[in-house]
Amino acid sequence: MKLQTVLASIVISLAIVMSGCFNNKEGPAVNTGFFKSYEALQIQKSEVMHSLKNYKKIQIAPIQVISGITEDKQTASQKKMYKDIAIYLNHQYEKVITDSGYSVGKKGKGTLSLESSISAVEVHFDDKEWNQLSPIAMGLDTVSFNAYMYESVRLLGEMRLVDSQTGEVVARNLTILKDDKIFITGNDLEFKNLKAGLNTWLTQIKLNLEK
Repeated sequence: MKLQTVLASIVISLAIVMSGCFNNKEGPAVNTGFFKSYEALQIQKSEVMHSLKNYKKIQIAPIQVISGITEDKQTASQKKMYKDIAIYLNHQYEKVITDSGYSVGKKGKGTLSLESSISAVEVHFDDKEWNQLSPIAMGLDTVSFNAYMYESVRLLGEMRLVDSQTGEVVARNLTILKDDKIFITGNDLEFKNLKAGLNTWLTQIKLNLEK
């Protein structure tokens, strides 16, 4: 999305809001919905409910890239970026799994399923009242433009390790990749702007597997 188009859209959107035509009683979503419940989860902390020692293999479940943009509004370049993210993470997960002493396997006894999602959130770490899990579009639109320009957007990684036979959750993690600011270097958000954050997420996955 061109910057000029975004700016024009912002002006129009502000006019609508100021005229009183915008009404959203429900407000923005408070999380991505990857986990059924977020009440007991702590950001930046891994939770291991059962020992990983009984597992030797890990299968990689399809990676959820939560765009925050409905499919009918996604541009061709955005769709490609989401696909690139999933492909990159899937390939790197295989490396992380083997480097952590496991092998990549299929569903069965002694096999964990690695389920994960990547999304973008708007953060204001100095504001104690702000919900740091506020989802925002993974791309430039009239709502996300300012947040990206002020470098207030981070990637959010969510994962769980599930016994592939029983479906029991063995471990889970929720991490805001707060040290990896997302810098917009062109007219839109691109894969290269997210790669540093994705690599930090891979490091976190490795730490989770080695617990």
